[in-house]
Amino acid sequence: MPPWFALPDSPALNEQSTVAIVGAGLAGCWLAHELGRLDVKVCLLDRGPGPASAASGNAVGVVKPFVTRDRGRSEDFHVRAHTHLLDRLDIDGLAEAAGFHTAGVVQLLKSAWTERDDLEVLDREGVLRTCAIQHDQLDAEATGVHFPSGGWLDPRALCHALVARSNAETHFGAPAVITPTARPESPWRVSSATISRDVAHVVLANGPAIASMAQTAHLPVTPARGQIDQFAIDHEPRRAADAELSPVQKVVTGKHWCVPADGTRYVGSTYQREELDTDVRSVDTDSNRAGLEALLGDTPGRHISARAGVRATTPDRMPFVGPVCDVKVARHAWREMNKGKPDHHYARPDYYNGLHVLGGFGSRGIVTAAYSAALLARWLCQQDTDQSGHDLQSWFAELSPHRFIVRDARKGRLAHLRGPFAQR
Repeated sequence: MPPWFALPDSPALNEQSTVAIVGAGLAGCWLAHELGRLDVKVCLLDRGPGPASAASGNAVGVVKPFVTRDRGRSEDFHVRAHTHLLDRLDIDGLAEAAGFHTAGVVQLLKSAWTERDDLEVLDREGVLRTCAIQHDQLDAEATGVHFPSGGWLDPRALCHALVARSNAETHFGAPAVITPTARPESPWRVSSATISRDVAHVVLANGPAIASMAQTAHLPVTPARGQIDQFAIDHEPRRAADAELSPVQKVVTGKHWCVPADGTRYVGSTYQREELDTDVRSVDTDSNRAGLEALLGDTPGRHISARAGVRATTPDRMPFVGPVCDVKVARHAWREMNKGKPDHHYARPDYYNGLHVLGGFGSRGIVTAAYSAALLARWLCQQDTDQSGHDLQSWFAELSPHRFIVRDARKGRLAHLRGPFAQR
């Protein structure tokens, strides 16, 4: 492991420890649950009135692994995260609480996918047969991938269940302010309308706001607004010739996604970078309506509801998981990383005492938040490996909060940045 991706010693948290988690979306709620399972006390804070009041508060979310044509570390992480989520929903008895439906997911593609032993690749007819629909407008070259173990769940209900089982102390309804103290044993003060306390460890899991502190301002997090809409099923799409007469139950994804839930169809999601507005927009409803028609080849029924949220995205679409380092020190120590000197020439990161992040999940947090939270929780408690031998260190090159500083250093870009917390 190169020194710039070396983790500090684990703080080895135990039942005497308390961790303040800022943000009660999927990331924060999963972390509260994982730390609770390890007997660590949790103080969970969120500006909203309760869990899942922001982007994680949608009624449906798609559960499927992210796959690519050329399998690499990113796909390996997402596939492992998908398996971990299914295990957690089963082992922890959360599937029922989260309304998890293993309906299967069909991902539509515009061109042929190379056959792989680990994937069920479909041709055009296979797509129509698996989805049980007749879709005359589906492109002749269209193919798909079927994930039988995929489906959908209710993220909002899942967050509430995770918090209820974590026994976390909760503070909702007011923004949390995190400030450094002069006490090494309790280096952070957590304040809101109902709490003011010095703590040893803080985890920022608050979406786009993870970059709002001076210590985390270097994180290249971009807010992205997304709206989902719910439509009635006035009539079923035309059936494939050999389809059964039961309603279409598969989740279908492409440029949009469609979830058949509660006798209706949810469709999403729009994507507008750098937008924080969560008001429902009719133009987005129209976009989702058109997307649903393109997916199923059928005119959507009556519009029922809509909801918009803001997600935190990263340039490589991988989350930030782990401790935060001092960027000013890192920029100085790694300023000649592009000169070809051996690894041992460079210093390890200088990490802030007790400051960690868990965010940047974008639209993939349904699947990746649980595994990311488990990796962080096990490292915090010095339980190095999970049941499959994976630990935070093994993924830290892909998940490190300072990985983009390293990439800039390797390309000789650090000399062109100004200020200790320069933005990309």
